[in-house]
Amino acid sequence: MKDLPLDERPREKMRMKGLDAMGDAELLAILIQNGNREKSALELARELMKRSRNRLSDLSRLSLRELMKTKGIGIAKAILIMAALELGKRRMAEQYFSETITGSHSVAKYLQAKLMDLPHEVFAVLFLNRANRIRHFEIISSGGMTGTVADPNPRGPTKT
Repeated sequence: MKDLPLDERPREKMRMKGLDAMGDAELLAILIQNGNREKSALELARELMKRSRNRLSDLSRLSLRELMKTKGIGIAKAILIMAALELGKRRMAEQYFSETITGSHSVAKYLQAKLMDLPHEVFAVLFLNRANRIRHFEIISSGGMTGTVADPNPRGPTKT
């Protein structure tokens, strides 16, 4: 990275030009912090973005092991990347947590923010208070890529 002009190095670019001037790979490079003997942090970030088709949504679906397949990304950096992506997802879901649920559209937006990166189907329940605000969110069942089963009586059959 020392070969790059000062205003093209991710940290310096962010400081001088602001967040809006930053590309996804440059922001990712700031998280990665340093590279290895072969590649700079920016090159590692570009490689990760390329592996995820230059889409943050695809990057967030990569597992710890998949992130670590990039030489120079160890467990610590992979965990840091996953944590940063999860924070972004939670931030997105948080804005709907305090809103009043007015219909299926607002529920869909909340669930999309919460569940968008899951590689499998889930059955989830939203618990609302009397003011139609979300009190609690719970995943009842997780399944495969095409479906899941939710038992209506998880404690077993009742005797009558």
